[in-house]
Amino acid sequence: MEMLPKCCTSLRSVLTPRFSSKLFDVGIRVMKNPISCVYDGKRIIGNTSQTMRFVPQHILHLAHLTALDGGACLVGVESTIIDLSGTQPRLLRPGHITIAQLTEVLGTEILLPQAETPLEIRAPGMMDVHYAPSTKAVRCDSNQIGQVLQQLVGNNQKCGLLACGLQSKTPDNIPVIHLPEQADLYAQGLYAALRQLDSQQLDVILVEQPPQSQDWQAVNDRLRKATVLI
Repeated sequence: MEMLPKCCTSLRSVLTPRFSSKLFDVGIRVMKNPISCVYDGKRIIGNTSQTMRFVPQHILHLAHLTALDGGACLVGVESTIIDLSGTQPRLLRPGHITIAQLTEVLGTEILLPQAETPLEIRAPGMMDVHYAPSTKAVRCDSNQIGQVLQQLVGNNQKCGLLACGLQSKTPDNIPVIHLPEQADLYAQGLYAALRQLDSQQLDVILVEQPPQSQDWQAVNDRLRKATVLI
C-alpha cells in the first residue's frame, strides 16, 4: 500500500525529483517481500509492470538497475494508493487492499474518484500510459470477440487474444492466453500475459472484458488504462 503524506522540508531536501516523479508528495510503499531495495530511479513509465522473475536486459540498462529476484508477485496488480494529505482519505488507485478494508482500519469514509471530474495527477500510477503495452491493446465484451477478431484478420492485422476464462473460441493461428475467471488469480497473471503477447510482434492485442463486480475493481482499472474500449 502507498500513502501520500505532505513532504517536510528536510525530507524534500535530500530526495531527487526522480523519487517523486517531480510531484510534491513522496509515496511510502510498504513491501511484503523480504527482498526490497531503494534506488535513485523509477520504473520505465509507458511499459507494462514487471511481475515475474525475468527482467529484460534493455530495461535494466535504461534504468541503470540491478535486479534482485524475490520471486513472482503474489498479487500481480500494483498497490492501492490513497491520499492522506487532505482532511479526508481519498482513493487514487484501487489495488489488492479494498475500500472496505481501508474504511475499517481508518474508521472513516474513503473518497472515491469521480469519472466526470478527473483527479489531478497525484501519483505516476494515475497515468494511463503507466500500464500500456507497446503493442496497441483494445478490449471488448465477450459476445463481440468473434466479430472483432474477424475484422482485424480481414484487415490483415496480426492479433492475439487475452481471454477471461476458457469459453472464447478463436482461429488456430491466433495466439491466445486464457486467464482464470477468478479476480485474484486473473490479477496475478495479467501483466505476465500482456508482456508475453507484447513480445510476439503483433499489430493488436485484443482483451476480453472481465466482469465488472467490485472484486474486479483493480483489474478493470488497469485494463481501462492499458487498453481502448471498442
